[in-house]
Amino acid sequence: MFKSVVTAVLCLGCLGLGGCAKLAHLEELLTLKGLSDEQAAQLRQVEKQKKDFDTLLAAIHQNQLGSYQTKESFRNTFGDPVYSTRIVKDGKSREHWLYRRGVSYEEKEKIDIYFDQDDHFVAYRHIAPDAATDKKL
Repeated sequence: MFKSVVTAVLCLGCLGLGGCAKLAHLEELLTLKGLSDEQAAQLRQVEKQKKDFDTLLAAIHQNQLGSYQTKESFRNTFGDPVYSTRIVKDGKSREHWLYRRGVSYEEKEKIDIYFDQDDHFVAYRHIAPDAATDKKL
């Protein structure tokens, strides 16, 4: 009986010390959990960017870009561009959006989308990986 009580006390003591070790390193554990969550969110963003790029490529190949006349319709269908900027071409203000697959620096394929000053789609340029270009400017 005494042996059982001693064993039970030792087991409970070990469990209690394990809990103390977790509490002593709680901040470090939470930091690691935060990093893990951030990496998972980044991976989801990259996967979404790849999917959106493939959807945009399909629309180009099916000659359907004319169906998306505004920046809002582009963003709703193809997601946010990787990069956007205002440019002036032929004396007219345009907005340029760049789409490409995420993270792959070797990947040369990209799609440039252009909108006029009223936020309407006006042109695109598809730069294929073999450097052949579909131009619809």
